[in-house]
Amino acid sequence: MEIRRIQKTGGGSYVITLPKEWVTSLGIKEKDQISIITQPDSTLILSANATSTKQEKREKIFNIDEIGDEGNGRKTVLYRMLIGAYIMGFENYRIYSSGKISSTTIKTVTDFVNTALGPVIDEQTKNTIILKDILNPTEMPFENNIRRMHVIIKTMHDDLMDAFQSQNADTIHEVIARDKQINQRNWLVARETNMILRDVIIAKKMNVTLEDAHHYFMISKQLERIGDHARLIGKQMLNILKMDLPAELYTKMKIASKESMHILSDCLRAWESKTRKTAPSQSIKLANESIERNQVLKQLCEEITKIHIQDAELYVSLNYIAESLRRTGDYSVNIAEIVIDNLIKEVG
Repeated sequence: MEIRRIQKTGGGSYVITLPKEWVTSLGIKEKDQISIITQPDSTLILSANATSTKQEKREKIFNIDEIGDEGNGRKTVLYRMLIGAYIMGFENYRIYSSGKISSTTIKTVTDFVNTALGPVIDEQTKNTIILKDILNPTEMPFENNIRRMHVIIKTMHDDLMDAFQSQNADTIHEVIARDKQINQRNWLVARETNMILRDVIIAKKMNVTLEDAHHYFMISKQLERIGDHARLIGKQMLNILKMDLPAELYTKMKIASKESMHILSDCLRAWESKTRKTAPSQSIKLANESIERNQVLKQLCEEITKIHIQDAELYVSLNYIAESLRRTGDYSVNIAEIVIDNLIKEVG
């Protein structure tokens, strides 16, 4: 760390010299513009390329020959690597092979493009596929992604409970597939978070602090897990759909599901109140009330498991469903605790 002395100019402004090594390494010349960003902790960030419209895109290169053997093993590894590169904020992807790229690899890349938000196939030859990301992070702000994940989860629960009671297997299958949309949004939030950590200019453009970005990421992760449990509930419903079930079961499951969504909605409402300029103390109060209400959900889940069931398969599936509903409440409580952690500094 270097210490430099501030000097006052005749016009009442203050100046400080810049390190010569930094200036020369970036090729900065006289009269070039430098962007200055003020951080919440009173630090300043200087950027030599913040005003440039042509910033170099990060590219990730994948050599297919080095990614396992041909088949499902390579397919799985390549898909995970593409998702990893996406989450880490790479804008361009080059997938190449010494020989002709197999149809399996092409399908893997296509599946990735169809799943992740932003990447498209820009160029393709017999041994190379080039992807580029066309999504501007500022067009998909954090709060929009969180709000969309919430809507998807709530409709999943509503539709699952209705479809289970009407024994509509097709609807349950469709609802299970919606979990991919939640994963899609979670990847995007993780991607934007990593891009912000690497380039604070993006944070400025998205009007969020590094601290907020971190909390958005943690909330998104909780929502992703809640989506996983909605999917698990749907799968267990399919296992017992045609069984002779007690009439009270449908009512108890619907009440528990509605209560879990009520808790989740209140937790997210407490978080969103940040942008509505609600008093921090009110948001913290709502978050605390949601945490306390989770005890009601746990009791409802216990009632489901206490229904007299003789069939072993049915008993196991009902316990899995009750556990997923209980875990949904626990993950919502995690969101409430994130809200409290984020806002407590503003309460004085």
